[in-house]
Amino acid sequence: MVEPSEDAALAGRRGKRIMTLAFITFATVFVLSTTYQVMGALFSIGARARPESGARALVRGDCTSSLRALSGAVDRAVGAAARDLDESVAAADFRAALEPEWGEGEERAQRECAGVPGGDDAYAAVLRLRRAGEGLTRRQVVELGTLRRDVSAYLPAPPPPGR
Repeated sequence: MVEPSEDAALAGRRGKRIMTLAFITFATVFVLSTTYQVMGALFSIGARARPESGARALVRGDCTSSLRALSGAVDRAVGAAARDLDESVAAADFRAALEPEWGEGEERAQRECAGVPGGDDAYAAVLRLRRAGEGLTRRQVVELGTLRRDVSAYLPAPPPPGR
């Protein structure tokens, strides 16, 4: 068997050191980069404000007044169902409070906004608002209903009206 020369052994050790150093450098850069990205996402480091979706205000007209009426009805419906203790009652109160705007005006708003630049997107935003309002109402009843019942159990019954 031929023994490697001292130069070959030295070259082997040098190669091993270079590869180890390269690996450690790569691993360090990778870990630091990943940590920066995770911390940035977690704590919004270096985050810019999220740009708007390109939405522009609609031109005043029938579309905007219809959407404003639908939006106002959603706000009113959320308030109407806010104190209910039962989820099904809250959902019914929410839907009832949407009237008359949503019963009469939903299709009209969709038609009026169809020909307006950005009108379809605005109409879709109002639909999302309605869905979110109804979801909020349901969650609020589930989360607060039990607490309201607990508080009511400690309070005496209110006096009848007129006394």
